Amino acid sequence: MDEENKKVENEMDEKIQNAVSKELSEYMNPIAKQVSGSFDYSKNIQPEKVPVQKFNPIIRTYKSDAEEIIQSGHISSINMAVAENKRMVERLKQNGEEVKKTNTNKIIIIASTIIILIGFFVFGISFLLNKNTDTKTPIVIKIPKIMTVDIEEKIDIGSINLSRIKTTIKERIAQSATKIGQIKQFTLFENDGTSNNIITSSKFIELLKLNIPSKLLRNIKPEYLLGMHNFDGNQKFLILKTSSYDIAFSEMLSWENYLWQDFKEIFELNSGETSLNEADQNIGIEVKQFQDMIFSNKDCRVVKDISGRIVFLYSIINPETVVITTNINTLKEVINRVNRMKMVVQ
Repeated sequence: MDEENKKVENEMDEKIQNAVSKELSEYMNPIAKQVSGSFDYSKNIQPEKVPVQKFNPIIRTYKSDAEEIIQSGHISSINMAVAENKRMVERLKQNGEEVKKTNTNKIIIIASTIIILIGFFVFGISFLLNKNTDTKTPIVIKIPKIMTVDIEEKIDIGSINLSRIKTTIKERIAQSATKIGQIKQFTLFENDGTSNNIITSSKFIELLKLNIPSKLLRNIKPEYLLGMHNFDGNQKFLILKTSSYDIAFSEMLSWENYLWQDFKEIFELNSGETSLNEADQNIGIEVKQFQDMIFSNKDCRVVKDISGRIVFLYSIINPETVVITTNINTLKEVINRVNRMKMVVQ
């Protein structure tokens, strides 16, 4: 009885060992499993299905781990290679773009530096040239209006011969076409290439070489008016603005020694109609005798011809305005217009 049981047990052990060996063989070599089939035709006996517990090999290698990871992730070695190659291409592309961007930035920085250096160079050259030539920018003075006029004519002193400027102004006045009672202003200017700068009173006096006393000249304001009044012919006049009435009064008396001579040509004064001061005939300067008179409640100093007609005069019509002219009616018109301008400004 014991021998039979032992025999049975041995058979069972043998079957179990065969089954385990088969499962292990099929696990390690799945192709063999497909070839062998699932039915034993020689014995016509269906093999018994004995559950076999799968064991992982005790010794693990990098290859087995990689294959297990590949099988568990459902990817192949080819896919891994393709993915890795794609990543490498992207990295190379990014690196190329970064290099290209870096090169572009370098070019921009270099170009900007060159432009800045050129700018500094040009500025430095301009500064040195301006410094060496010592050019001065002309001061443009905005001269206020003294009174209203009907017509204005501008004369560019750059286009005329300054040695005969009195003659040129005299000709311009003689050729002026105005209506009776109108006043025309002659404005002298100088073009510096960019703008027309109005000639100031001090420059005008210098150009005409007037023998004005230096003390009076220092008190003359920049504004002045050289004009012509159409009344009984073309009557000329000059208006000067002064900053001191007392100085103007005393210095105008001193100027009387040269006043006729200074305005003889430009105002077309006729010496034959007046008597000369015999004391000054020898030095070639015509010095006329001025007389005191009052017109429009204004003190005047006048020169008369041999018939007693006033041909030249001047008057300080207010504390800051001196008028030099050839006719009493012209003086009255100037006084009226100056007073109207003062009322408008106030």
